Amino acid sequence: MAMAIPKQQLYQDLTKILNDMYDPPLTELKCSYGEFLDTKFYCVEPVGGRWTEMESWVRNTFGEPGDMWPKEHFMWPETPRWLQNNSKFWFRDEADRTLFLMKYSA
Repeated sequence: MAMAIPKQQLYQDLTKILNDMYDPPLTELKCSYGEFLDTKFYCVEPVGGRWTEMESWVRNTFGEPGDMWPKEHFMWPETPRWLQNNSKFWFRDEADRTLFLMKYSA
């Protein structure tokens, strides 16, 4: 049985792919904070740049992302090391965000 993808998620994914096709320059890395599972996360929102390249680097460096929307039994997993949501990377550890910033601010 095929699983329906929420429209907002589909829109965000297609936007990332289309932006990558046009190869926009990375003009800014917006830093903020978020909270998930009662844990503070250190967020980065890249403006421009190649999202799929950045996502691949983060996966290779920190492993697979956590799931903000678990599909089975609505039980939350342990706090993940990193997440991706709303065109942002969410890092549990400030040191991981700092490494990302060092990689992409050069």
